[in-house]
Amino acid sequence: MIFALSVSLLMLTLLVLVMFIASRGTRLHGWFVYLIIPFLLFNIGFSWHTVNEMLGQATTRHPSGKFDIMSVSKGQGFVYLVVKEQDADAPTFHQLPDTEENKKEAERTERLLKKNIRMQGEIVDNQNKAQFKSYMWDHQEAMPKNK
Repeated sequence: MIFALSVSLLMLTLLVLVMFIASRGTRLHGWFVYLIIPFLLFNIGFSWHTVNEMLGQATTRHPSGKFDIMSVSKGQGFVYLVVKEQDADAPTFHQLPDTEENKKEAERTERLLKKNIRMQGEIVDNQNKAQFKSYMWDHQEAMPKNK
C-alpha cells in the first residue's frame, strides 16, 4: 500500500509539471499557477509526510512486566525490540539504549530467535538505564497440564 501511494504521488507530481508547461499561454495559466499548483504541492508534501508516519517509529516507552520477544535488531545507537506484552492485542516497536549489556543480550536473543526458540523478556532498570533480560519461554508455566 505504501509503495502504491508513493508511486501515485510521483505520478501526481509529474502530472502537475506537465500541466503547468502545457497551460503556458492560455487563459487557465493564471488559475493554474496561483490556485491549483500550490494546492497540489501542499497535498503532495502532506501525503509524503503521512507515508513516512505510516512506516512507524520506535517508542521510547519501555514495556511493562513480562513480554514475548518477536524480533531484535541493533541499530545506530539503539537496540530495537518488537515485543508483544502479556495484556496487549498487537506487538509494539521499542528502542532501548545501546549499552554493552543490551548488545550482548540482543545478540544472544537474536541467535536463539533464528533457531525458532520462543523468547520472553523483561526490563530491568539499572541506574536509569533500561536493560532487558531475555529467557526462553516457559511452556510449562504458560500451559500447565493439570488444570
